[in-house]
Amino acid sequence: MLFTPENAAGEAQLLSDALSLPVRIYLSPWGVPAACKASRQLCGCFVCDGELLRLAGEQEGDCVIFLTADYGESAVLLGARTPQGRQFAVLGPAAAAGAAVPGEAFPAWDAAGFQRIHRYLPVRTARQMEAAARLAARALGMDDVPVVRRGAATPSLAPVAAGLAAFPKIARTPAEYRQQLIDAVRQGDVVGLARIQVLYADLNSPAPSGPHALRARKNDFIRFVSLLTEAALAEGLPFADITAFASSFERIAESLEDFLTLNVLLCRAAYDCVRRVAAQKGLPGLPWPMGDILESIVYATDTLPSAGDFARQFGLSPQQLNRRFKAVMGMTLTDYLTLCRMATARSLLCTELPIAQVARQAGFSSVNRMDNAFQHLLGMPPLAYRRIKLGHG
Repeated sequence: MLFTPENAAGEAQLLSDALSLPVRIYLSPWGVPAACKASRQLCGCFVCDGELLRLAGEQEGDCVIFLTADYGESAVLLGARTPQGRQFAVLGPAAAAGAAVPGEAFPAWDAAGFQRIHRYLPVRTARQMEAAARLAARALGMDDVPVVRRGAATPSLAPVAAGLAAFPKIARTPAEYRQQLIDAVRQGDVVGLARIQVLYADLNSPAPSGPHALRARKNDFIRFVSLLTEAALAEGLPFADITAFASSFERIAESLEDFLTLNVLLCRAAYDCVRRVAAQKGLPGLPWPMGDILESIVYATDTLPSAGDFARQFGLSPQQLNRRFKAVMGMTLTDYLTLCRMATARSLLCTELPIAQVARQAGFSSVNRMDNAFQHLLGMPPLAYRRIKLGHG
């Protein structure tokens, strides 16, 4: 195996076409100064590459490494020593035939490239991946190289930052998420509902797919409103009021034409309902200015204000406002607003929007800011999150 900057893309394309798999070629080990910018961009697009290159660095000579994660992602690295140093070819994750990914010499990724990344879903069985690896090894003259197998822990979609995970019971499925929302409504727990919504908003429903996805999402929304209606009636709210509430939200849902706005409407319906139940139960209101802030966030129609904007609005310093907010919510307003932006981004990552557009629409000032937030909250970058969500969807 001997690649150069001039032939890397062509060789990767040939392997991709022959194996019907995405193939990437790296001309230097991961983590060393010689690793070119394109290598880092490619590693950012494929969940397993960074870990594969790290494992390859532990091997003395030529190697073939299989890496399989519990959630279905799998890839194979073929590494060899050459006169130019160590070089690596990475196969997978699996994709539909013809969806080839060029090698290291490919020009910088553009928006269309990012849109294609999340479509590389794991559709190869372990046996098929092994057959592809054998063919690639034969083509690269590595028939007798020993095979190393590694498993990767499944990345959790639950919050990993203890300071932000203010709600003790983690919701892992849409059903658990919905049940937590309904429980909060029945208790009139405005704070609990606000926490759940920002932590698990991407569990509103599965990733959209198919020609009738929007209609299915609307039907899903209507079913959820029915659950809210039942919970509110069980807590003694007047039948006429709650049926008018349900009819109003269902009419709005029928007029919408995108998934994100339906998710926002679901959050508003739950917030409206929990406030009605809290008033019916005679529960004390939230300390000033908590109620005003939460209402402004829930009903925001544009970019969310910053903690500094809210502080100026209420005549407080950002530090004072963060302390007051944390005393009630268990997290600062700054962290809560980050979670709100994250909630929007997590929903948008279930679509085909380019990553830069996701960051912009979610209210992050840059892709790097969004990446840092994802690493802090979920322990993974946005593209890895997108692959997991759509792989499960």
